[in-house]
This record gives sequence, structure tokens and C-alpha cells, in this order.
Amino acid sequence: MLIENRPTVSSELFDDEVVIVNLENGNYYSFGGSGIDIWKIIKDGVDLPNLKEIFENKYMFDQDQKKVFSQIINELIEEGLVVKSKDPSDKVSNELIFKHDSFKPAILKKFTDMQDLLLLDPIHDVDATGWPMPKENPSMDLDTNKDV
Repeated sequence: MLIENRPTVSSELFDDEVVIVNLENGNYYSFGGSGIDIWKIIKDGVDLPNLKEIFENKYMFDQDQKKVFSQIINELIEEGLVVKSKDPSDKVSNELIFKHDSFKPAILKKFTDMQDLLLLDPIHDVDATGWPMPKENPSMDLDTNKDV
């Protein structure tokens, strides 16, 4: 099963792309074309053979398209955006809605220009409790300028 690599990866779906941010290394990605559909299904949790079968049946892949599809999935794994889950029990809904009627090249564009800023932001220090987390020991009440 492939799942989004949470909490170190965050994503937002827009009309014509998915923007994915890897909060561990500060890289962000634009995933367009059929990548939108790939990402939506991955976020729901899907085993890899099922994901391939869904796309091969939907778009009647030829050998070149099968190869491109596998390369894109491998790239998502290599970039740390998805991980293989050990729980094979989840199944994908049969009511999938695809954005495109035909397979559009799913190109993952990587951007590193904001690494420094994304890594400076404290949101990248997220653990399983989420973000934002309240400070444990505030040293001063800012409204009254008194010690707490």
C-alpha cells in the first residue's frame, strides 16, 4: 500500500495541479496532469498493484505508458513523498472520479528555491500531535507584561 508520508509531507489540491511540500528537506513539488488523480488515490491509501491496475484499465496503457507510470511512482517514493505501508487492509473506493478522460503525462516538478525558508519555519518540527502546539511554559504574559 502507498500512503502519503505524514506528518513530514503536506499537500494541497488545486484545479490543475497538486502542490506537495516535504517539510523534512524543504523541497516542494508541482504534480500536474494525471498526477492529480494519482495523488488523490494515494491519499486514500491504495496498494501498488491496485493503483497500477486502476490506471491501466482506465486509460488502456500501452507499454510506454506503463513504464512512465512506474517511473513516476518510483520518483514519489524516492523523494520521500509516499511510503509503503505495512497495512494491506485498506481498499480504494470503486467510485473514483478522474480529472482527465485520457492519461496526461504526470510530471513531478521539484523546486528547491525555498528550502531555507521552509526549514526555518517551525512547522517542519511537527510530530504526531500535529501543529501548532501550544508552548509548554510561557515565561511572560505579553498583555500585562507580568511573569506567569
